[in-house]
Amino acid sequence: MKQPDRTLVAALDPFMTAHGFKFIKSREAYIRKTPSGFDDFSWSSYPLATGEKWEAGYHEGGYGPGLRSDAVQEIWNVLGISYNGDPKGHRPTVHRGVGNPSGQWFAFDPSRDRELCLRFDHLEEDVAETAGRIAAMLQADGWAWYARYADPAALSRDINDPVGGTIPHPLVNNSTQRPLVGIAAACVGEPDRVPELIDAWLAAIREWDVQYASKRPAMAPDFEAKFALLTGRARELGYPV
Repeated sequence: MKQPDRTLVAALDPFMTAHGFKFIKSREAYIRKTPSGFDDFSWSSYPLATGEKWEAGYHEGGYGPGLRSDAVQEIWNVLGISYNGDPKGHRPTVHRGVGNPSGQWFAFDPSRDRELCLRFDHLEEDVAETAGRIAAMLQADGWAWYARYADPAALSRDINDPVGGTIPHPLVNNSTQRPLVGIAAACVGEPDRVPELIDAWLAAIREWDVQYASKRPAMAPDFEAKFALLTGRARELGYPV
């Protein structure tokens, strides 16, 4: 971890620890254990370009809340999909990233949740601003976000809304992973909806296959097989899907 991030962690620690979070250095994230898994707050750092526009330092981008549902992940893990070499232990189930230019990614408040920079020559003031904006975001919107998605039914509903579409999504920002995470979440939170959701997702994926037929092989057969793996694992665990 670079010095600007260490300085930011030091500034955030009193606020985050007061709300039950602990910074885990090996994961470069704040973690708060919950009965259903853990809450996560993390960010990505990138070196700033130097020159007239920027001074040397780090851009803090993609910061935001994440949440892991152990029950959803237990079903998801049957797919054996690895994230940064760790398919099971540390990956949050959902993450809402804010902080892109002008705050227009998945900001709760675009004027507040914008990209932030920690410049070496202005580190104290930039860290103070960054920590203040993060605390304001969590107070106004973040704590409610964590509370909402602790409910398995709400998690399922919002991951699967809308079914289809390839635009970025504020919970699972990967259009080819969202159907799979959505079905795993539905097995836990809305098992009665699983058959209709699978049908709806397969219909949407077949539309993608037609749209991109000249660019890649059809994806629907692979998704159908993976949905079967997810529901099979859910049944093994006792979910009535």
